Amino acid sequence: QILTERRYTGTEVNLDMETIRNFFNFNNIEELDDWILVLEFTLNERRKEFMIQGMRWFDIKRFGIDVSRVGLDGTGVELLAEDDPRKALQIPRSAQEVGGLQPNRR
Repeated sequence: QILTERRYTGTEVNLDMETIRNFFNFNNIEELDDWILVLEFTLNERRKEFMIQGMRWFDIKRFGIDVSRVGLDGTGVELLAEDDPRKALQIPRSAQEVGGLQPNRR
């Protein structure tokens, strides 16, 4: 409730577990605990907030989220799975040169 009060203005947002279930279409999945629903809601809010900043990759790595990528021409959907090495952040070139570190395989 505090998150929605501070995040959204203009209309009163009444957020409860039923609203979250309806939004994510989890109505038929009774075995989901409330904390999983709140986590899903929070990740969705973080996705919107960090969309352009590149910080979304930290959540993607932390929670093992698969990412679908579409080619520049709009065709060819490519899936980056949880353990795909292309999702690894590269060690900076300066750290590689100074510290003798090996780059992450990609």
